[in-house]
Amino acid sequence: MDDVFVRPIEEDDWQTLTSAIIAANQAGDGTAGRGLIMGDHKVSNVKQHLVEHSNQIHGPYEDAEFYTLLDSFPEDSNARQIGMVDWQPLRQYADFFRSQSQLKDSQNVIPIQTKTDKKLRPPSPLKIHQIRESGLKKLSEITTNPYVVGAKDKATVSANLAKLFASRIIKSDFTLVRATEEERSALAGSGDKMESSLAQDYAAWRRAVMGIALGLFVITTLLDLAQMWEVLISESPILFKGWRLALFATQVVPIGLLFLSILNWTNLRKSRQLGRLAWCIQFFGPLALLLVPLRTLGLSAEIASFIGVTFTLFMMAKVFGMFSGLVRSALTLKTLLPQGRFTGWVVGVVAPFYGLFFGLAAIMAVQTGQTSLAYGFIAFTFSAIAPLAHAADLSRPCSENEATVMVAKARLIQGRAIAVGLLFVSWYVIKVMKVELGLNDAVHFASSFLANLLLVTLASADLIIELIKKSYSQSRETEGTDVTIELEQRLSALS
Repeated sequence: MDDVFVRPIEEDDWQTLTSAIIAANQAGDGTAGRGLIMGDHKVSNVKQHLVEHSNQIHGPYEDAEFYTLLDSFPEDSNARQIGMVDWQPLRQYADFFRSQSQLKDSQNVIPIQTKTDKKLRPPSPLKIHQIRESGLKKLSEITTNPYVVGAKDKATVSANLAKLFASRIIKSDFTLVRATEEERSALAGSGDKMESSLAQDYAAWRRAVMGIALGLFVITTLLDLAQMWEVLISESPILFKGWRLALFATQVVPIGLLFLSILNWTNLRKSRQLGRLAWCIQFFGPLALLLVPLRTLGLSAEIASFIGVTFTLFMMAKVFGMFSGLVRSALTLKTLLPQGRFTGWVVGVVAPFYGLFFGLAAIMAVQTGQTSLAYGFIAFTFSAIAPLAHAADLSRPCSENEATVMVAKARLIQGRAIAVGLLFVSWYVIKVMKVELGLNDAVHFASSFLANLLLVTLASADLIIELIKKSYSQSRETEGTDVTIELEQRLSALS
């Protein structure tokens, strides 16, 4: 009988039949009420369900007896299986065991277990339920942990702040997106005690532009880091390695300056200085380094030419971004100062030159037979000169609503033309030239262009405001003087 294994119904461990009989005799109750399982049948009847009501325990009952008496028990009764510790609501307990088809199978067919397959026996449905409940309890403990809750709250705040920043940049209209109450409180309580709502809106907009520009500069720098490291560990001349490291520094330093500018965003004067310095370093730094002939750094003529042309193309993106940033900043400030005439002047001066660059590029594409590229540059030309259609309106004082409508119309035409131009140029680069642009190269170019565009917009807006203020002060000082009278006479004579 040592080759036959049995176990009590309410227990999980199997034992030899001899050991089970000895243990039952010592207990003085034989196998009654314990329900030993052996082979494909039960040694005795299984009574495993207990019912509790008003502190009285009824049972144990077999399955058929339990479900027959189920409706006779009050609704607030509890139940459990022999071997369980916790009581459960009666109806929930009954539904659980009724839904487990495995329980019925386990009462009819239970194979003989051997020592080799003891550990392979699947858990009972009740154990699966208990494991599931334990897992849910642990998950609840994790999700309610103060550190987890705090991290989730911080992530939510960061996501909402990113959405707010992106909305401010996309709309760039001070009549649509204003400072939040938290930002107003921070500005009012700063050292400058900025209490003007107009100034608060502008400071909040600057904060958003700097935040997105910082993220784009970080992306550009990380993508460029691997390439720079390859140069440093290569056998390139030491002078070229120093040049490449200096070029990389023109990306890293602006990141630090922008970070400091964001930290001091409530100090408008200091933040302006740091932002302007960051743009100057990332724009004029590479220009100065590219003036150095790379052949003098020990490179061959072919390699020097390739590297020089590559970085020059990236600088061209920044130059185009500078013109676009000037126009964009002027249009944005029109919604901040709708009474000012400066937007029309900036658009009237910058837009023609900006369009001229693309116009010349379109002519070259036409003459060389590059049709799709020519269409792209023509579309870019329209995008550059689109604000000129509203230059007269942008030059006159108006209300906030009128400024919003004018700026929206100008940007709508500009945006559509840019989209068409990008389609034609992308088609030319990928299909005609069959250039296989890597994802890193495309992301690097786009992030570099957008970062410079945002920083130019920011620096231009700061500069335009300062120039307007200075011009207005000078006009007030000279009003009614001989200089003003003489100027009016000359203008009258010239007209």
